[in-house]
Amino acid sequence: MVVRVLPSSRGDVYSNTGSAGQLVKYLEHEAREEKREDRAIFFNLSQDRIRGEVVQQHLDTNVKGLRAKEARFHSIVIAPSQDELTHIKDDPEKLKQYTRKVMENYASNFHSRTGKTLTGDDLVWYATVHTSRRHRNQDEEVQSGLARNRQEKGGAQTHIHVVVSARDKRMHRTLHPDSGPKQFNYRAWLQNNNRDFTQQFGYHKLLTEEEQRQRLDKQLSRIDRAGLMLDRDVLASVGQQQKYGSRFWQTLNRLEREVRTGNVFTLNQAYERLQAGDNPNRLEKQLGRLDQLGLPLDQKLMNSIAKQQRYSSGFWKALTTLEDETRQGIVQTPGLAYERLRQAELQQRLDRQLNRLDRAGLLLDRNSINSIAQEQRYSAKFWRTLSGLESEARQGWQPTYNQIYARFTPKQERTSGGAKRDHVNDSRPPASDNRVSLNRGGSRPRPTPENYEISNGTTAGSPVPESGNRAPVANGLPQNEEGRGGAYRLPTLSTRPLQPVNLKPLLAALSFDSLPQEGGQAKNRDDFKRKRRRRR
Repeated sequence: MVVRVLPSSRGDVYSNTGSAGQLVKYLEHEAREEKREDRAIFFNLSQDRIRGEVVQQHLDTNVKGLRAKEARFHSIVIAPSQDELTHIKDDPEKLKQYTRKVMENYASNFHSRTGKTLTGDDLVWYATVHTSRRHRNQDEEVQSGLARNRQEKGGAQTHIHVVVSARDKRMHRTLHPDSGPKQFNYRAWLQNNNRDFTQQFGYHKLLTEEEQRQRLDKQLSRIDRAGLMLDRDVLASVGQQQKYGSRFWQTLNRLEREVRTGNVFTLNQAYERLQAGDNPNRLEKQLGRLDQLGLPLDQKLMNSIAKQQRYSSGFWKALTTLEDETRQGIVQTPGLAYERLRQAELQQRLDRQLNRLDRAGLLLDRNSINSIAQEQRYSAKFWRTLSGLESEARQGWQPTYNQIYARFTPKQERTSGGAKRDHVNDSRPPASDNRVSLNRGGSRPRPTPENYEISNGTTAGSPVPESGNRAPVANGLPQNEEGRGGAYRLPTLSTRPLQPVNLKPLLAALSFDSLPQEGGQAKNRDDFKRKRRRRR
């Protein structure tokens, strides 16, 4: 059963931003081709034999509240398979009953902020029955040369076309099926439709192996045209393992879309997608076995753990080991089981880190690193140490065995005397001669009194280099090789007491009357001031 909303992007008669007249006239084409005088071919929830003029008028007037470029209606197609049509004996009345049920599900799957559920009576929709279909250029039969464009398809081809307004009957709500899961649950709508067809007509489809292979060949042909050639035998083997379930076909359809968009372009990527399609079912079966052994685990938490570990082979191996230990009675509580799975996740992380170290040229003994990781309980410091080793290995550092494993040993604590012990096994590369050691703030360390020379009669002197060679001093400042001032030298202070100074002779020397005469013009104080202002 195929039930889908046709996209308006197809354009042509399915363009839904204007009047519905063009689509209504197109849906009448079978009646015109058969030259039937009775054009009352539409039906809705409660009526039959409705003419196209009434349908167009009702749809075009039920648009109050819609914006100018907003969709005014939507087109839905309901296409049973030939087996389903054979089961209901290709009865149009049964398809009409099923269509009304589909539109009831369509209304009930719209979510409202007030919590009110819509019914089929709240919708404005009309449908018609078509009994023939034609090939198009994009069909596989046309592209392979088995059929021509516009050629009628053989067998039973009865299907339903539905046109539904984008507003409810009272024109209070806008109803767009492509508005997202928060407003319309598209998947639940399809599931309800399939369930109702099975319950209403008692139809149970069991495909044979040959029919499954034929369906798989059609799917793979579309993937081949998208640009990725897959091995049919491998895909058939995967389908048999997953029993050709609905999840297998969903994964295959998703793979086709990803190939067309360029997200999947290699065979390995495609096979990984298909193998991962059955992971949820596999996990559910594994948890069922653990539950039977008396170890119930939370399914949501296990799904989260599996997704974090990307359903890796290590995860399945850890889960199988957990099942064996549960049978032996080693693991009896869910808490211990989660701890075992967490240890497996950390072990996978460690393996990835060691693989990067191997590629960087630093080969470590994995057993020793595993024991160190367990002793340090996979702490953050342990991971930082591994990352530091990786970065230094990429820079070309080739350490010794002792230097590598000394990194993981904790630093010595302070001794009882208060002094730090020397680290004779320090594994860091030796610093170069021109390396400057700075504190956290980036400033020079504060000098201690032992680094200064105390001369006679002074309280402080200039810093003395560790080598004992002092720079030449001139005019009280150290000089470098070019004779320029070097490092700062503290001034020498006298220890003699200050003597009183007579300021009268000094003030007399600064008086204006004692200044020398210039050009015979500055004869008094006022003349000198005027001349100084002119010079300015």
